Amino acid sequence: MRLVNYLVVWSVVTIYSATALIPRFRPRGGALTSVKLRDSSSLVGDPSSKMNVNALLKQCQQRNDYTQALELAEEMENDPKLNAFSATTAIRLYGEAKQLGKAIGVLAKLKSCGLGANEHHYGALIHAARRAGQWEMALVLFDRMVDEGIQPNVIIYNTLVSVLGD
Repeated sequence: MRLVNYLVVWSVVTIYSATALIPRFRPRGGALTSVKLRDSSSLVGDPSSKMNVNALLKQCQQRNDYTQALELAEEMENDPKLNAFSATTAIRLYGEAKQLGKAIGVLAKLKSCGLGANEHHYGALIHAARRAGQWEMALVLFDRMVDEGIQPNVIIYNTLVSVLGD
């Protein structure tokens, strides 16, 4: 039955994507030129620092070196004031570095702190599974998200379709 659901979702999203009814995410403006890890303490739990994290990820992608991103993710994960934003950011950082196991560990830690997961956490995890080339895990994470009663959004469906298409 779930396979039928996946096929229906894939068909619908593919049709909408082909007709350009689903907008694609496009970053606005230019990226920052440098982000230093010593400034990362200001990133923990601060939603206004989203651009700094995105700039760090862009730099890591350009250099193909995720050392700084992994250090920041570990710092965020181990912060006693772990919140929804810092958990999502840590999952994204681990995902970009293809560290799916650690990304899933952040979600487990978030739940153990008594905080619930949301579509942003699962979206980042599904994207991490895509980066790691583990489409089966992406489907498992999608199932878990639906089982927990979290409504998938368009971005998650697009990511899932991309996972199945890779």
